Amino acid sequence: MDQETKQFLAEQFARVATKEDLHEEIESLAQKVQEQFTEVYARFDAVDERFDAVDERLAHIEVEILRDHDHRINKLEQEVERLTARIT
Repeated sequence: MDQETKQFLAEQFARVATKEDLHEEIESLAQKVQEQFTEVYARFDAVDERFDAVDERLAHIEVEILRDHDHRINKLEQEVERLTARIT
């Protein structure tokens, strides 16, 4: 191990001299991680709300398209019946 690495490790170990210091460092890191996850979850909630709104709009569009197709099919069936009646 080179001298620079040894010095870096010595400095790092000096910062965390006791178990209590190490425990505080771990607790601080855990708290920071938890805060970040809380922010991420809040963002996910906002995205979920937007997706729900999009889903509702798409469902409405789907209903309208199906209604239009049913109407067109009914018109075509009536026209076929009318033409069939004229032929016979």
